[in-house]
Amino acid sequence: MAERLHQLQRFFLVLAGFACPLLFYTDLTRNPYYTQIAGLNILMWLCLGCWVWSSFLLKKWEIPKTVLDIPWLGWLGVCLVSGLVSYWGHAVFFRPAIFNEGFRIGLFTVSNAVLVFYWGAWIGMSKEENTSSVRGWFLFLMVWSFLWFLFPHLRKIPATPGTWDRVWDPYGGILWLGGIVMVWRLTRKGSPWDFWNLLMATGFLAAGYGILQYFGVEMVWPKRLDPYGVRAVSTFGNPNFLSSYLVVLLPMAAVFFLQARSLEEKIFYGLYFLTYEASIVSSLTRSSWLGALAALGCLGFSPACRRAFRENRKEVAVLGTLALILIFMWPTGGSSSMTVLGRVKELKEILPQARLEGPGPYSPWYQRLLIWVCCWQMGLENPLLGKGWGVLELFYPFYQGPNLLALDIFRTLRTHAN
Repeated sequence: MAERLHQLQRFFLVLAGFACPLLFYTDLTRNPYYTQIAGLNILMWLCLGCWVWSSFLLKKWEIPKTVLDIPWLGWLGVCLVSGLVSYWGHAVFFRPAIFNEGFRIGLFTVSNAVLVFYWGAWIGMSKEENTSSVRGWFLFLMVWSFLWFLFPHLRKIPATPGTWDRVWDPYGGILWLGGIVMVWRLTRKGSPWDFWNLLMATGFLAAGYGILQYFGVEMVWPKRLDPYGVRAVSTFGNPNFLSSYLVVLLPMAAVFFLQARSLEEKIFYGLYFLTYEASIVSSLTRSSWLGALAALGCLGFSPACRRAFRENRKEVAVLGTLALILIFMWPTGGSSSMTVLGRVKELKEILPQARLEGPGPYSPWYQRLLIWVCCWQMGLENPLLGKGWGVLELFYPFYQGPNLLALDIFRTLRTHAN
């Protein structure tokens, strides 16, 4: 029974790593991440249930110990205290909303941060060697991607405007079922290497889809998705979410490239790296460009990475050259003329003289400035505990309103509490 629970838990983890980032219903909502986050939360709690049941049957509770256990508990304790202070420190009128928001953010924190962290630590306890098949993952990626290219021609036209007809397609359903079966077989040992390869393969699919969108190719929906212009959103609904996801995977691909044992593996993981990079560039998200540089720079703190770097200088030089060429020679997409250098030069619009000479305030900067001003004002009220854990979105409008009235420069901005 315990072994069956272990396999069920692995199945939930595979779904979390594979289905949650890629499965989305754009026809129902502009923000597919609501569905993705709900699915991830549910799967994490199901994993916890399997672990508790299995530990109870075996009478053995294996809780991974990490150097971050005490900081975790301390931070969660501060969050709890700040939430309680916020609850009792505000008028009775606000308390139901404070409780609701605090409880929601609390569940989100446990599911998306605490459980995810400790599942990673638990999987990392394995001492298995890397036996993952590069050829198996390559074959899966090629076959599954090719079958999705056929989707526009084989999809079913919805017969009614009902929800079921809008989210279910027979061919798409078969593709998803086949994809889950394939990645289940590829991760059958449940080792860290299997899950790392699963995450990188999923990221490759998301990155590739984003690149196609950047160049105006849409293979899932009957119309082009452009909520942010030419900026790639892939399955995430927002270029910032796509690029942040890939920033986490980029150094992982770099490490696998450095530790690859054959030319075949180096080409495979090098392709991962360049695809992630191209999709991050296609997102036109400047903060993620800085994040990618910082993430790669952190690899320099690892003695193993430094040693692998010295042993693979020629291969690293080739990959680095291709990466630089990709950055500076990446073509414009769709109807946009924006490039990496153009996106960087755009920052000069932050300067006051640019605002006076141009059409108005540079929204990407002043929207953030408004948020920071409001948060600073919240912090001034209680520098030690802040406004309260989880209630930023609840109270933000009360601070934004006076700033909109007091400063003309903020009034034309698109503003929202979240």
